[in-house]
Amino acid sequence: MEIEILQTLQEIRGILYALTAIVSLVMLVWMANWISNIIANFKKALENDFINRADKYYKSAEFDKLAEHCQEKLAKYPNHSNATWWLARAKLETGSSSEARKLFKRLLELEPNWKETHIEPYLDKLPID
Repeated sequence: MEIEILQTLQEIRGILYALTAIVSLVMLVWMANWISNIIANFKKALENDFINRADKYYKSAEFDKLAEHCQEKLAKYPNHSNATWWLARAKLETGSSSEARKLFKRLLELEPNWKETHIEPYLDKLPID
């Protein structure tokens, strides 16, 4: 009888170990998703801050500040699409047509889907070299 009780207790212990492992795995997956969401929201907030500042500089015709703001971002992230777009617009507004054209062409490489909405309308404004 004691042997049967010990065997049953060992089976229960095995089941509890398995349940503990499953619960731990579920908790790890949940925590990883939670942390991933926090990071994504933080990145989105940073990007929104960048865009809002760029828009403010553009609307207030502070094109030098806009260019500096974009160049700081591009120094850290050379393929940053929004920084490239805003910098191209700043160059366009300050009469640096060839630089603007290069930036819009670079943007076309980075974001081909932006061609009709974000690139061609500005390229059309540029004088032909």
